[in-house]
Amino acid sequence: MRQFRKELKEKMEQLRMDPEFARRYVNDGFSGGEMKRAEILQMAMLRPRFAILDETDSGLEILADDVRCTHGATAGRVDDEQIFYARTRGLTRKEAVRMIVAGFFQEVFDRITIESVRNALGDAIRRRVREYQ
Repeated sequence: MRQFRKELKEKMEQLRMDPEFARRYVNDGFSGGEMKRAEILQMAMLRPRFAILDETDSGLEILADDVRCTHGATAGRVDDEQIFYARTRGLTRKEAVRMIVAGFFQEVFDRITIESVRNALGDAIRRRVREYQ
């Protein structure tokens, strides 16, 4: 427990988080920025071997006298059930993860109209996925 608290304190300092946040429930009363830092802190503490992060639901909507800001983000591991399903079809775990990640990003790639940007992003993702063990 002592080692965990030490590591938590170090990570919170790196993220410039108020130490009082460690006394709260997860995301309890956090502002948007504080919540984002808390999510990053959670990922730093969990240290997943591979994670997919996206932020596709950001937007600002202005209608007559009403202004609404929306924001969404997802972070998580590759789903074990998807890996299991792909493995029942003869793929190795590594091949399954690579295929799932490629499928996840395909929707993003399809929307990028600048070929050089699409290629650079694809290369960066392929390099990261190749590093996955």
